Amino acid sequence: MKILSFNAASFSTDPVTRQRDDADEEYPDTNWQDVLVVFIQVETVDEDRQQKIAGRAAKLIKWICSKVERKHVVLHSFAHLSESKADPAIAQSVLTAIQERLQRAGYLAEQTPWGWMNRLHLDALGDRHVDRFFKSL
Repeated sequence: MKILSFNAASFSTDPVTRQRDDADEEYPDTNWQDVLVVFIQVETVDEDRQQKIAGRAAKLIKWICSKVERKHVVLHSFAHLSESKADPAIAQSVLTAIQERLQRAGYLAEQTPWGWMNRLHLDALGDRHVDRFFKSL
């Protein structure tokens, strides 16, 4: 798994193209303020360790949140961080498991709509070294 996070003043997405038959049917309003945006790529190696990798990712995201003083997290599936790509259904399942773990820990955790190509609008902060953070798990 690859994780790239941004401490953002704002983040929004606009749908461009539906990429998958199983894409979310609705594309709700996706304008967030004062949020940790986490781009996640689930890799082939993660397919056999879905719960373990979801737990490690949630723990890392909580650590980043503590450093940037955020309780609101937006997860975005981003299959451009590695050449190794997990099966899309598994990737979606892992992101949902991460979201649920964060919610159980008291975070407001959301996902961008699944299966769409988006125009992204990101106002990323840069005051601290962890405002932008990359990790391979």
